[in-house]
Formats: sequence, structure tokens, C-alpha cells
Amino acid sequence: MDIYIVYIRVDSSNRVLEINSSAFLADTEGWTQIDEGWGDKYHHAQGNYLDGPLYTEDGIPRYKLDRGRVVERTEEEIAADLAAMPEPEHGPQEQMQAAVRLARMQAQSLPDAQALEVPELYGLWAADTAYTEQYIVRRPGGQLYRCQQAHTSQTGWEPENTPALWVAINQSSAGTLEDPIPAARGMEYQYGLYYLDPEDSHTYRCARTGEAEGGTVILQYLPHELVGQYFEEADKA
Repeated sequence: MDIYIVYIRVDSSNRVLEINSSAFLADTEGWTQIDEGWGDKYHHAQGNYLDGPLYTEDGIPRYKLDRGRVVERTEEEIAADLAAMPEPEHGPQEQMQAAVRLARMQAQSLPDAQALEVPELYGLWAADTAYTEQYIVRRPGGQLYRCQQAHTSQTGWEPENTPALWVAINQSSAGTLEDPIPAARGMEYQYGLYYLDPEDSHTYRCARTGEAEGGTVILQYLPHELVGQYFEEADKA
């Protein structure tokens, strides 16, 4: 099992500005190691290591490095930072645009469940764009995808067509006949669970001869397109 190192970047006051994992950092100069371990908490430290968001709603760092440990800053420290912020020189429109940019940057560190609550904060996928691992994009219709491999996109490499590069982010469902998981192109399916096809509104069970329940497979097709291969209609199961 791979061991991942957690790094942070701090300012001159030891306020934590960024957090990342050795899985995604090619150059650790300027970063400080704070922990190591295995599992998603360390592998995807950007959104899983800390107990809450890296910044407050006002854009103030919530954590600091204290004697080698990352701890939450006190309410007094955060209030002092807020009071020290200069008065904005721009008008309401510029302030709104800046707030949106900040929200979009912070949204990239959200866990999947929280990301699904604010899909409008994620930009649309575009060709000829350099995407880093774990970056989240939105497709027309609102479906979110998380980048699985750093690459420069091109026409024909849309997320739903390239499961090796992107995985769909979906809401948490039980995967039962009564509570099927919404299906999407490029998502990871699990054998034995039920999925709701968005195109025909029918429910399908993921099943394939020779595959045990609990196994997974990433498919760029919807269930109704693979009946008899990877899916069976629920009312015929």
C-alpha cells in the first residue's frame, strides 16, 4: 500500500495557504511536510485531510502551523485578520467578480458530496486546456467530472468519452432498486448495484457473467446502451 506525504504552504505568519499530497507535487520546494499515511485522507489531502475548508467565507485562512502541527486558528485571530483587510477599492461589480473567482478556486478542494451542492461554481470543460489531477469540471446539463490524470484536453476527449482521464461525480445513493444511483457516462459502476438511466428513466442492475458483486468498472456508456453486456433491466432481474 502506497504511503503519501501531506504538505502545506504557509505565509510569514504560519497561516496555512495550501495543502497537497506527494501524489500530486512534483516539486516540494517551499512546502512543509506535516504528516504521512495511506488512504484518501493522505492521497487526496486537498479535500480530505483537514476537518473543514481551508478558508473562511471571507477568504481568511482557518488553519496555522503551530510547533509542527496544523491547528485551527482562534476566532480572535481570524477576526483580527478580517479587521486588517483593506477596504475594497472596486465597485460592487468588481467585488462580485472577485468573490466568484475566489469561490471557484476554493470549490476545487471540496469533497464530492459538497461539490454536487454547488455545480455552478465549476467551469465548463474546454478543449486545448491543461487539466491537473483532481481538477473538477462541469458539462452541459450540470454533470461534474473529476480529472484522474493530468493532460491537455482536445476535441473528442470530452469527459464522458474518456473514462481513463475523467470520472463522473454523482450524488450518494444506496444503489438499491428503491434508491438507484443516477448513471452518467464515464462513471464507475459497481456490480450488483442499481442505476437510474437519465435518458430513458429506467432502472438497471449492473451485472456481467463471471464478475462478482462488489467489483467495479468504468464505462463511457449509459446502462440502456449495454443491456445484456453490463446491465440487466431491473424488472427482468
